[in-house]
Amino acid sequence: MKKTFLILILIIFCNHIFAQKTWFINNPKGFDFYLTTTIEDDIITGMTRENALIDIVGRFKYTLAKMTTSIAYPEIVHFEGKVRGDSFTGKYQMLFDQLNFNGMIKNDSIKIVAHKNNKTTELNGVKVDKVVPIRNYKETVHELIQLAESDVANKNYIKSSKWSDFKKEIIEISDRINDDFELEVAFGGIGKNLPEDLIEKIKEYTRVLLNIE
Repeated sequence: MKKTFLILILIIFCNHIFAQKTWFINNPKGFDFYLTTTIEDDIITGMTRENALIDIVGRFKYTLAKMTTSIAYPEIVHFEGKVRGDSFTGKYQMLFDQLNFNGMIKNDSIKIVAHKNNKTTELNGVKVDKVVPIRNYKETVHELIQLAESDVANKNYIKSSKWSDFKKEIIEISDRINDDFELEVAFGGIGKNLPEDLIEKIKEYTRVLLNIE
């Protein structure tokens, strides 16, 4: 009896592992990212790093954003859908945007097609064994800061305490960033009160440095 019970527990545990997969998602119109999906009772749930928004901007700012904007989850991407065979459909939340989507998992690949206002974004991913940072994000952040500082018109601002505080915060969080999408969101969330020209320089150099069109 005891042996049978242990075998049953092992089967349940293995099924749970099988139901959860991690994917590296290629976004041809933006930044690549990792996604974890879980299938249970014909419902698929997908999300980027758990609680990443709270980690990046802090719980207070996240709570305020959730109360005053359309952000619904503490993850950068979060979706739920109904599974039918290899396919699934549902709602796809990406920061402030909620989209309808359909997708398919086949062997070691995933495809997600999101729709909003007659615009379609197709994402394709491959299964990976674990999440490993795509690049050395501390080095990337330092390089982006140096590029922005060398090119910004207002040289006085980059000597200010506000700029110093921004650099300290973004460098500190860079150790926990796993993918390029997280990097973009970190710069946007932490640097949203920077001067507009500086924000644009960071965006410009980020896309150049990461080779994004």
